[in-house]
Amino acid sequence: MNKKLLLIAVLFIQLASASAQSYPEKSALLIIDMQEQFTKHLLDSIESGELISEINTAIRRARPMEVVFVQANMKVLSISFKGIKVQPAEFIELDSRLDKKDDDAVIFKDESSAFTVPGLMDYLEDNRIEHVYLAGIFLGECLSNTAIDGISRGYKVSILKECVRPKKVKKSEKLLKELIDQGAEVISLEESGLYY
Repeated sequence: MNKKLLLIAVLFIQLASASAQSYPEKSALLIIDMQEQFTKHLLDSIESGELISEINTAIRRARPMEVVFVQANMKVLSISFKGIKVQPAEFIELDSRLDKKDDDAVIFKDESSAFTVPGLMDYLEDNRIEHVYLAGIFLGECLSNTAIDGISRGYKVSILKECVRPKKVKKSEKLLKELIDQGAEVISLEESGLYY
């Protein structure tokens, strides 16, 4: 009888271990700068649609893992005879095609790297996040700076290669290689371990 209990305990431990390996526990998916200002005005409609589709796939696969949307806090400086005025830019909302839920975290950043935002750092620490997956735009700018800054702060950073775009598509592979050289992991969705 003790052998049966021991066998059941071993099988239970193996099943628990296998399920833990298929879902990374202390991870979050960060969606960087997917605002209409960029998706609808800087990318062509086909490129934008493909990127949104890939990011939505990543979001569906990542849940119930933490999904955090990071937006650039964009302002416009206008100068007139009445003086100088700073006001919010147009089209700053997240692209409505994104699979965003009401309870997803939305963080606003004023600098290039999302890791400069105390709110994001608090969120990651409160949720004990050690590994971030990155998706969004633009490679070579905010997304790359977020990746490099995250690595320097001790986070494991994985970039989902189908889910990122540079301003110039021809530079994509070069920019991804530079991020690998900086210590980032560049992987496909299939390699990521994010599954439905």
